[in-house]
Amino acid sequence: MSLSAKSFAAPKLFLDKCDFCGRFVFEGESRVERGDKLYCGAPCAAAAVDPPPPQKLAETLADWFRRRDDDQAFAFDPIDLEVFAGAFRTICLEMGHTMTRTAHSPVFYEGEDFTVAVFDREIRRVALWEGNPAQLGSLEHGVRAAISQFGWDNIHEGDVLLHNNSYVGTPHLPEFLMTKPVFHDGQVVAVLANIAHHTDVGGKAPGGMPGDATDIHQEGMLIPPVKAFERGQAVEAIWRIILSNLRTPEPSYGDFLAMVGSIEVGERRIKEMIARHGVDRMLHHMRAVQVHAERRMRAEIERIPNGVYESEIEVEDDGVLPDRRYLIKVAITVLDRDVLFDYRGSDIEARGPINCPFGVSVAASVNAIFNVVDPAVPRNQGAYEPLHFVIPRETIVNCEYPAPLNAGNSETHNLVAECCLGAFAQAVPDRVIAPSGATVSLFSGGGTQIGPNGRRERFAFVQWEPTGWGGAPHRDGNIGITWVGVRSKIFSTEVLESRFPWRIEQHEIRPDSGGAGRFRGGVGIERRYRFLGEEMELSAVADYCKIAPHGWRGGADGGTTDIRIVEHDGTETRPPDRPDGGSSPTKFSGLKLTEGEGFLIRTAGGGGYGDPREREPERVLEDIFDGYVTPAAAVEHYGISQAEAERAFARSWDAVRARLRAGQAKGKTP
Repeated sequence: MSLSAKSFAAPKLFLDKCDFCGRFVFEGESRVERGDKLYCGAPCAAAAVDPPPPQKLAETLADWFRRRDDDQAFAFDPIDLEVFAGAFRTICLEMGHTMTRTAHSPVFYEGEDFTVAVFDREIRRVALWEGNPAQLGSLEHGVRAAISQFGWDNIHEGDVLLHNNSYVGTPHLPEFLMTKPVFHDGQVVAVLANIAHHTDVGGKAPGGMPGDATDIHQEGMLIPPVKAFERGQAVEAIWRIILSNLRTPEPSYGDFLAMVGSIEVGERRIKEMIARHGVDRMLHHMRAVQVHAERRMRAEIERIPNGVYESEIEVEDDGVLPDRRYLIKVAITVLDRDVLFDYRGSDIEARGPINCPFGVSVAASVNAIFNVVDPAVPRNQGAYEPLHFVIPRETIVNCEYPAPLNAGNSETHNLVAECCLGAFAQAVPDRVIAPSGATVSLFSGGGTQIGPNGRRERFAFVQWEPTGWGGAPHRDGNIGITWVGVRSKIFSTEVLESRFPWRIEQHEIRPDSGGAGRFRGGVGIERRYRFLGEEMELSAVADYCKIAPHGWRGGADGGTTDIRIVEHDGTETRPPDRPDGGSSPTKFSGLKLTEGEGFLIRTAGGGGYGDPREREPERVLEDIFDGYVTPAAAVEHYGISQAEAERAFARSWDAVRARLRAGQAKGKTP
């Protein structure tokens, strides 16, 4: 048979979305079409005709707030529930440990930037390894998109689906989603998933995170849902295409295989559970853990006063237009046992890569509410049932192809979460901390180095640094990561120096970066890198350079982010001051470093909470001793006398010298 263009039907690359609430509308779901507009149901169609204000939106969408009768009557034994819930969590834990033990890249075995999950056969989360919150919000949509691409009739035992299409579910292109259904007696009984941030995804910038991208295709290759393995066999053509688009194909392929290995472990454990308990009992408890989580979440929402709480926040620039700020606006409606997040009023898509796809904004919203409810509420699908979203299309919080979006997941997610927390602070002020230094301070890149075999080889990396959290109503702020990466670990100096041609010349707490307050904001850090290879290309996406994390209730603002290039002679320059440094001081790509040059990152601190003059003097002196606050700042902000501040500082140095002497006495080099 001869080939003909007429015999080829172009595949559908993107999912339909509701033109009012912005959610995905999958095949087989209810839909209302009016002219060229599509709505996910009659409530959204009605709301689009006469858009109600935030105070009336919940009335228009009242059908969203009705619970299913079968969930209310669903019965389970609480002891059996805990046994099965623990078993599902353990499966995810073992899948995660398999990932860290077998991955090739530090972003996995050191940073743990991935999430694994078990779904039921209706594609609802049962349990997960709680990786990055942004991945949690994208999992359901990404898995459902992969399954719907083929349909259950075309998916067979041993098939593994793969994609990184951020417009249908993944947070951004570096994060690949791998999905495998588990079969029993020819029927699907569970679905396993692994979503992981890869160091290399192609595109114009090594590391896959160009801070000045203006088009998704500059950020990397966009892979729609495909079968990476079919009936247990690798699909060689797919892997050839993917690996041919990567700068570092060998370690990247090893990371993909680590994802496969983690899913294989999960499949084995699911089948062992079926062999021990029977498939019907397992399926019953998959639903039971979800119903239990929903009841827990609804009970927590009942503790939040009913009302409409509004907040807004700005993104300081988009990496392309240095003076253009973008508004994120939310109105959160709490109504009895449900919550509605309404993002109408947020700005249109940005020119640069700070846009969020739908799943990232959902994830950030959920991230925020999980920080004001009981942390013991299970993070499965049931906890999401009382949460509803209106996120308009073609906005910074629900972008459309081909808008760039790599920083939407790592950076804007944090700001969306902060915006929601600002709204929740009006309802439950005792549960919300002051604004944090909410940036991943992420930098990435790559270049060439001489490998162990004496040959020139390419390397790529992605790295982040911790920032300070805001002060809380009853305690100081933590030194953490950010809302998007609370589970990710900081890369150690030993790993960085052994894997990449760097020397870490400085890694220390950044004093005075935490906002002063009755409860001090958490401090940021400083880390100085010296490049030892031939040539390297550097990119960055970070926020809170121009806008400081605000203090609350009389607390002072936290410190801002500062990225500097360290020249050969040791002088520091801002990226925009170099010819290849772009227009933003913290969002750029393509900046070239040669051997002997370096870069310095100073991360933001959290805002203070309460009047600094109300902080107990002994706690201020302890901060000086620990290096969080300098003597000068203690005098200026906290009213400590100069003599007291100097004595505390002297005691800290006495302690350092004592530790050094103790080390020398044991024969250790200081």
